[in-house]
Amino acid sequence: MDKYAKPLKKPNVDRFIDAFFQLGLDPEPCLKKLGLSFSELSTLELKYSDYLEFLNVSAEFYQRRFLAIELAALMDDRDFGVLNYMLRSASNLAMLIELLKKYLALISPAAEIQLLDDKECFVLTYSHPGIPPEISYQDTEGTVVQLITIFQNVLDDEHWLPKKVFFQHKALSDDDADRFPCGGQVQFEQSVSGIYFEKSLMERRVESADPRLLEILEASALEALEAYSHNSLLSALKTVITAAVPRQELDVNSVAKELGMSRRTLSRRLKNLGTSFTEVKESILMQLACKSLSHSSTSISLIAQTLGYSDASAFNRAFRRVNHCSPREYRSQNR
Repeated sequence: MDKYAKPLKKPNVDRFIDAFFQLGLDPEPCLKKLGLSFSELSTLELKYSDYLEFLNVSAEFYQRRFLAIELAALMDDRDFGVLNYMLRSASNLAMLIELLKKYLALISPAAEIQLLDDKECFVLTYSHPGIPPEISYQDTEGTVVQLITIFQNVLDDEHWLPKKVFFQHKALSDDDADRFPCGGQVQFEQSVSGIYFEKSLMERRVESADPRLLEILEASALEALEAYSHNSLLSALKTVITAAVPRQELDVNSVAKELGMSRRTLSRRLKNLGTSFTEVKESILMQLACKSLSHSSTSISLIAQTLGYSDASAFNRAFRRVNHCSPREYRSQNR
């Protein structure tokens, strides 16, 4: 389960769709191209991969080359919640960038920010590890412009521009660099995507800095990040284990590999959440068992076999331990 499948949290989806409507665009036709519907977005989180594809499909459908940048321009800083106020409370640009790196997952779960040293300048990069630049190009362009806006706000200079703007993806037309909305020197097909700026900016004091407020806000952000990490990992585990049931590949090594991490890392992260792989797997298998018992006529022995138990007796013991009744009793009570 790679970052490509991570969900864009519900508030982020709402913010994104609201900006879409403000441009006078109907998202429904483009959602249909992805097998989605607008009504689904009112209750579901949007997979990050679908979000990226939706941006690209919409830009092409409505002939809006810089659609993500248009959407970003309509999004108020306050839409980023506690992270926005944290950034404004940072003492300088160096601290602001550290905050962005640490808490980016709250608004963009599959992306990363890094700061690269290049002699007298820094490059603040934005990337989607494991995702081809051609797939993430709309989101990358929109986010890079948002980073420029953040710099302008904290530097209190609406005319500030980076020395250069880099993008990994190819230009879609010969005049893309000249038409790029934020101005500045824009270069495509580079090794990274991001903004190139002078090192001297890093220590410039932010006028709105408030160390005490930042301390309070960061405590709240840490809680949100831990909750997101908890929900994200357990959600991914459920998806992988459920998909692995028919293949009988339910051992911790196979599942950890599918999640893109080592067995040790998976065990450590689950331990930090106060649980274990065995506990999570059993919980998921019991959920599947209960659903099958109450919604199908499949024999108990076949359910046991499908879920990977050695025999019906082992399944009965596990089921009774968790549900305090036998599979047969559960079925009779829930049909």
